[in-house]
Amino acid sequence: MLKGKAMKSRDKLTVRKFRSFEEERKADNQMYREMAPKERVDLLLALVKHHNETNGIEPRLKRVYRIVKLSSS
Repeated sequence: MLKGKAMKSRDKLTVRKFRSFEEERKADNQMYREMAPKERVDLLLALVKHHNETNGIEPRLKRVYRIVKLSSS
């Protein structure tokens, strides 16, 4: 039984067929190994953005920390 997987890569859509889940897993691992670190981070951020938009999640405020020196008295 062939299993298919669609993957959008930049400006094109690629469809790959696999004969087993193991073959698919190995191909996915190889694809991620070949990606540059920035590409992997961009992919993660795109997935998070899509998830938030799909589920109606509002962006949160950023946490800001201030470091203050204490006076010795």
